[in-house]
Amino acid sequence: MSFGTNAPIGFVENVTKTSSTCNTQDYQYDIASGYATSLFTGDPVAPLNTGFIGRATPGAGNPVLGVFKGVTFRSTTNELMFFPYWVANTVTASAAPAQAYVIDDPMVVFTIQAGSSNGGTQPQAVRTSINKNADYVIGAGNTFNGLSGAYLDMFTVATTVDLPCKILSITPGFTAEISLPSENVLAQNYNNVNVLFNNHKFKGGTGTVGI
Repeated sequence: MSFGTNAPIGFVENVTKTSSTCNTQDYQYDIASGYATSLFTGDPVAPLNTGFIGRATPGAGNPVLGVFKGVTFRSTTNELMFFPYWVANTVTASAAPAQAYVIDDPMVVFTIQAGSSNGGTQPQAVRTSINKNADYVIGAGNTFNGLSGAYLDMFTVATTVDLPCKILSITPGFTAEISLPSENVLAQNYNNVNVLFNNHKFKGGTGTVGI
């Protein structure tokens, strides 16, 4: 993660709120052959009414299933492929579903860069951001390394019950309000925060109110 630089890489697994060790365990879900939206490592995903998964839609009231970590499929020439991202409109051999790897544990804490969709206004987490909820922005993925461009939209921070992300702390937990070189601190532009999915599909998809 970058501190103080506008370089988001999506949701990065950190720890779990259960008593177990966070081992980045994932579960396989199907992507439809020809699915027309790119998915990058670190993008949030959601179930579709087709029985497949796709990229999650930002916004209050849109539940999240987990975070995409790559995909396996057979190409139209029957080669077994593993990619860190799904290229939009990829057609698989015999139109068979591709297997996406998704971190779907509802208690995993993710690190994500703070930013703003409002022309740079409020691109940082401050003390009063903690324990509130916020939306995310997908951003442009990186086709070189397959990483997401998603970031937490600090302009949306509120107590709204069904916003998708609950802010727990800054990353990696420093509490100083002064900036030191290479240190992630509060009130620094493009700092990083730890979040839980507030409206995770396995937690009912509704979330809890922020304070």
